[in-house]
Amino acid sequence: MAIVIVDDSTTNLIVLRSLSAKIYKDETKGFTDSQEAASYLAANPADLIVVDYSMPGLNGVDFIRAVRSSPLHTTTPIIMVTNSSDQSVRLQAMRAGATDFLNKPVEAIEFKSRVTEHLLRHDAQQKAAAVAAVAAVA
Repeated sequence: MAIVIVDDSTTNLIVLRSLSAKIYKDETKGFTDSQEAASYLAANPADLIVVDYSMPGLNGVDFIRAVRSSPLHTTTPIIMVTNSSDQSVRLQAMRAGATDFLNKPVEAIEFKSRVTEHLLRHDAQQKAAAVAAVAAVA
């Protein structure tokens, strides 16, 4: 499972990558630059993306819009992490394509639960799509 985490705070990135590594030992890629992460995701698949809201350059909502414009990530779960209690931030993120939200500071058990749930669902959707594609050819 490939997980991409984007947070401009190196400390937050280290914490989130550490939590992610405890769930899945597969590839977890971290970025502190949202534009760099968007460029990476335009060419590389991911099974889950975790993104901070408040970042320089592309904020979390703009980042989600950029990622969702790629055919690679139309169904990839995206979890936004934010310390904002402003409901309009969440609405903007949902309109852009966010799948879920976590509040800062991130609580380890909640992070594990949400990440696991989204990865399992995404994996099941990909397997179902593959089966449907094979059935359509047959």
